Amino acid sequence: MTAARRGSRERAQAGVAVDPRQASRLPPAGSWTPPRKLVLAALALLGILAVLLFDPRLFAGGDNVVYYLLAKALASGQGYVTLYEPGDPAHTLYPPGYPVLLTPVFWLFGGSVWACNAISLVSGLIALALAARYLARRMDPETARRGAFAFALFLLAVNSTVIAYAHLMLSEMPFLAVSLGALVLAECDSSRRRVWLGAAALAAAGYLTRTAALPLCVAVVWAVWRAHGRAAGLWALGICLAAVAGWEIRNRLVAPGQPGYLSQLLLVNSYYPEMGTLTPAAFVARVLDNLKEYVFLEVPRLVWPFLPSLGAEPPPVAYALGAVLVPLMLFGLVQQVRRRGVRAGEVYVVLHAGVLAVWQWQGERFLMPIVPLLLSYLGIALVDLARIVAGDRAPPEGAPPRAGVEARTSRPAGRIAGALLVVLAAAPNLFFALRAAPAQLAVTARHLKGDSLAGYDPTVRDYFAAAIWLGANAPSRAVVVSRKPQFTYFFSGLKSVLYPYGQPQEIEDAVQRAHARYLIYDTLGNSAAVYLTPYLVAYESAYEVVHAEGESQTLVLERVGP
Repeated sequence: MTAARRGSRERAQAGVAVDPRQASRLPPAGSWTPPRKLVLAALALLGILAVLLFDPRLFAGGDNVVYYLLAKALASGQGYVTLYEPGDPAHTLYPPGYPVLLTPVFWLFGGSVWACNAISLVSGLIALALAARYLARRMDPETARRGAFAFALFLLAVNSTVIAYAHLMLSEMPFLAVSLGALVLAECDSSRRRVWLGAAALAAAGYLTRTAALPLCVAVVWAVWRAHGRAAGLWALGICLAAVAGWEIRNRLVAPGQPGYLSQLLLVNSYYPEMGTLTPAAFVARVLDNLKEYVFLEVPRLVWPFLPSLGAEPPPVAYALGAVLVPLMLFGLVQQVRRRGVRAGEVYVVLHAGVLAVWQWQGERFLMPIVPLLLSYLGIALVDLARIVAGDRAPPEGAPPRAGVEARTSRPAGRIAGALLVVLAAAPNLFFALRAAPAQLAVTARHLKGDSLAGYDPTVRDYFAAAIWLGANAPSRAVVVSRKPQFTYFFSGLKSVLYPYGQPQEIEDAVQRAHARYLIYDTLGNSAAVYLTPYLVAYESAYEVVHAEGESQTLVLERVGP
């Protein structure tokens, strides 16, 4: 803070009149501005690690290609449609925010996958900068709490999940940036209309990026209403409702049978609405399973990235970490509320955690939106527990820090201990990233040399190669039945449909409806063995193998019978 601003703050605290125009530029009481070098160091650290681990490949999950093809449809003027399915039906699953962000890539870079992945990298850096601003506003001016800020910021910068999603063509990083921007404005002390209107607009944009942003909309509307009054709250509510209702109404018009947002929470599988809704017992089982997944696997992964992947049984170290980290985060949340009261961030964390408990999907990507806040709570808990052990108590909200506390916490030994805590917390993620860098750089080099399938698991590579073979050998209007229809279309240019996970007759009915001529028998999982094998046994005379790909023996079959 400059000398002039320090003098204005001192005069304001002493009851001396201050020019309102100058006072409006002062930081809110009880906040502090983090050293620019600290923030730049965190940004540089994330940037370097993200570049080292930048992956030019298509993520093999599938959502990324759906986003890519939606952006391609928008860029080519075909509308918001699912290009890979026969008839180009209107798309209703993913809102258009992220595909709209990808659309310029098709105009400027010809649809480069590298450029699409780079958008996530830039979004990740923006998100970290916003996280620094947001968390600093929530911290106390005492040196000890600044240690909690540094802890959260650097652990976020080296977090393996953040780095991974900083190069994937997915909505996680753009959504994180938008949501943090909304929270920054929602908790801003300024009464300017453009501030709270901006918070509502960003929350609405978040919903149009991911429908899981409904808790964000609620938190922002609540914060605006509470801080700026009913009129402002109603405006914020109207902006968010316009986004939510607009997307829902559009979907009802183009696909009348599509389930709504709330009803999807109770579906067994939103990709297959025909499977019906959960029974009460199944709903309770889902909640318990989700709690186990997040408490004993995904939260521990924030500080120990060597844990197994989604769906695996957590090892003992994960149970131990979960039993320690989650109570610490809850303690930090309570401490934050005691010092600063309930704010938009706290409402958002609680509501988002509730959605995670009942949502049908699990994983680190769904936890990502609240990771900055969770890490800040963890840092606050560690600092406050150390303070309690040392016999210190934090001053009440708005009171100046006690001289003794400030003197003790600013000693070189205290600073060294705080820096050591940051290093120890970040070390596992940093080691994890650096260990993976040489292999990733080798894969990137092979892609630069033109090997577009380098680095993939053999089963994935063979599936993509089979689709490429189909694109070169099948008629341009042929339809393919496959496990990953979006990838089939991406690599072959042929329309494709997913086979039903059902009885042979159900699969045959789907084949007939789609007028499918080809079928890919993959080894990506066990679904082909479970569903396609009985189907091909039942309809053996209707197909013949026309191509076999690679080690996994991924097969391409052509329909020759009725």
